[in-house]
Amino acid sequence: MKNSRIAIRPLSTPECVVSLAPTIAALKKKYPGSAIGIVTEERLREASLLLPDLDFFAVEEEDAFADSVIDLVAVEKYEDSLENAAWKAYLGPAAELPYGNPFHLVDLLRKCAGVDTLDVNFELGLAADITDLPATLTKAPGVRIAVCANSLGQGALEAVLEGLSSLNSPAEVFLIGSVKDRKISSSARSPWDGKLNLHDLCGHLGLAAQAAVLRLCDLAVTGPGLSAIVSSGFGTFTVCIDENPQRGPLLYPYGHGHLLIQPDASCDSLLASLPRFLKETLDHALGANSGNVPTLEQWQEFGEAMIFEYLGKVRLQATQRIEISL
Repeated sequence: MKNSRIAIRPLSTPECVVSLAPTIAALKKKYPGSAIGIVTEERLREASLLLPDLDFFAVEEEDAFADSVIDLVAVEKYEDSLENAAWKAYLGPAAELPYGNPFHLVDLLRKCAGVDTLDVNFELGLAADITDLPATLTKAPGVRIAVCANSLGQGALEAVLEGLSSLNSPAEVFLIGSVKDRKISSSARSPWDGKLNLHDLCGHLGLAAQAAVLRLCDLAVTGPGLSAIVSSGFGTFTVCIDENPQRGPLLYPYGHGHLLIQPDASCDSLLASLPRFLKETLDHALGANSGNVPTLEQWQEFGEAMIFEYLGKVRLQATQRIEISL
């Protein structure tokens, strides 16, 4: 397999493309000297720029000149394919399962490629310097917080901004999202004009620039999905607010030291409790471990101290690789 070309045909979503980073790194480790690339739609080229170990991008399979193909889309398995047929058959239905899927997309893709036993990190990168970012991203004296409007409902977004407005530390807040999120972000931010240092970037940045914002911020508040995966891929401390936890962990932030906030009974109880709970959670994150992300033991102590006040309303979980500990 040395010096061969291996092509991966991913599911046609940016989440799948970005989640391939550990798979590609593991394939390079398993097959030293090989060139690893992906074959997918042109609209996903920008997402592929976040993959630091990617060697080539092709729209048509014949343009990849691949010796082997890991085809995650096709039902059949070709003779020159390297994928695990059993895990590939599980990958599609896993996204539709309301309950029962215990795996993150990153891990499922590694299992499909047969490299889940190789130890690699989840690390993303930027192909080039990104311009046109606010100067406060690099010069702000306070904590830099990215809030992903494209993954939070309007009620959750408003609750997040209310919680951030009362932090004990000064903060610069950057709203990121697409053009369609501008109406939501504009409505949610208007009560905080002059009270919170808000920078509404919705609709002004492409995926690569949004990734740069997530990389430069000290922490990110997001729902499950692409932003959560990208944020954690840059090692940014990520608080994931999951309003529909029955969807499972497929698109949670991946890796060590991130937090999940979920409703215990109904979304209404989460939104009512979220502003104060988020404020107390982030104050603990910023102050409990001398500026470092708190350990799981410190989060456990925090949870035990808050349990009676929030029992029956909010669940707080901390990630440790794919294991989720209460």
